[in-house]
Amino acid sequence: MKKWGKLLAVVSAVTMVAGMMAGCSGSGGSQTASGTTTAAATTSAETEAEAVAEAETEGEADSAPVVIRFGHSGTEEHQYQVFAGKFKELVEEESNGHITVEIYPNAILGNDREMIEGMLMGQQDMFVGSSTTSWVPETAVTDMPFLYRDYDHAYSCFDGFLFDELGSRFEDNGLALLGYVSIGWRNISNNVKPIQSVDDLKGMKIRVPDMEVYSATFNAMGATTVTVSLNELYMALQQGVADGQDNPASTFWAQSFQEVQKYVTLTHHMLGTNFILANNEWLNGLSGADQEMIRNAVEEAEQYQRDYLSGVEDELVENIRQAGVEVNEPEDIESFREACEGVPESLGTVPAEWIEQIKGM
Repeated sequence: MKKWGKLLAVVSAVTMVAGMMAGCSGSGGSQTASGTTTAAATTSAETEAEAVAEAETEGEADSAPVVIRFGHSGTEEHQYQVFAGKFKELVEEESNGHITVEIYPNAILGNDREMIEGMLMGQQDMFVGSSTTSWVPETAVTDMPFLYRDYDHAYSCFDGFLFDELGSRFEDNGLALLGYVSIGWRNISNNVKPIQSVDDLKGMKIRVPDMEVYSATFNAMGATTVTVSLNELYMALQQGVADGQDNPASTFWAQSFQEVQKYVTLTHHMLGTNFILANNEWLNGLSGADQEMIRNAVEEAEQYQRDYLSGVEDELVENIRQAGVEVNEPEDIESFREACEGVPESLGTVPAEWIEQIKGM
């Protein structure tokens, strides 16, 4: 109602100016002052007319429905979907259906790299996943081995200075960082033997996602690595393309890896962290009210997913054990820590001062 009131006021102003113009032209005055008045009135009328057009366009933009195409590579049981489903529920309810969310799981829109490329080309609007280091190499900081003490420590870093640092870098690449989905502490699984120390990884072929920090980490621990996307990993393990892989219990269970892996070692060597991104141009093209609703829904759904994960992680490990997988804690976890100490420096993509700041928090 406020927009339409403003519009009517503008129309009234244009009518008054038009009347003034008619009065001036009817007087027949030929003095310079009269001519100046007429010219000023004409300019004012054009300006007011433009304001009317702009107000009409704004009103149409605000009333146009928004459909968000949201893609991820997880199954319908994955933590990606836990977040996406809650985000959809919240933003559709808050907007009274003005904003709707179409979720495309199971890499329907492509693997993570392809979805980011598609987002930049305007083929989808939002995404949650990994493979971000090709655009922002510094995102490796969230997956550094043995860097974060616990969830609270990690979240204070992610939501604090790292959000600003990484957000500005994403923006430089046409993307908007909206938040994170942490999928849990990563553990190592394989089909060869239980892993008790880092020496047991020597000679094993371990699948890693398309991020250099994972290759660097497992190479430092003595394993050979092979890059396979999440949606193709089940088949790769089944066919022996890789002996093993690393993932949190939530992903392991959601992707049914208990059907193709014999052993899980609870190394907790990384906190699996993924990024909630949007096409920045698309997001900025929405009204301020719509942007605010989307950001608020992301923040609330992010917290919901974090609470959900912390409540089911131990249960999922037990589910994996009950499914017949041998689960163990390594006898020598320090050997893993020592092997990974040089990973941040060897990568050279994350500022050393960030690492020190995180350790000091």
